[in-house]
Amino acid sequence: MRLRYAAFETFIDKFGPNVTRGGLFLASRTPRPVGDVFAFEVQLAGGEVALAGDGKVTWVREFDPAAPNKPHGMGVQFLRLDTPSREIGNQMLARMGSSNYSG
Repeated sequence: MRLRYAAFETFIDKFGPNVTRGGLFLASRTPRPVGDVFAFEVQLAGGEVALAGDGKVTWVREFDPAAPNKPHGMGVQFLRLDTPSREIGNQMLARMGSSNYSG
């Protein structure tokens, strides 16, 4: 998944609401099925990796053509995050006033 954010600071500010201590929301018109375990990588516009690890789909919100602006995608539980991703996740949670991610 590649995002349009050019800098980590912008990514942290804008994507932060999609991240919790236990997982993240990934927007997708074709989400994976609930229970699917997969490796993920969220990249910035320039190709820098912002978040990477392994996750499990815990819920899905299908795309609704009648409401195309409504969020659609999948909730992904973190099973593993690499060390740089944990640090970035902690920065996001700190801005949101949440506890640090420890996984």
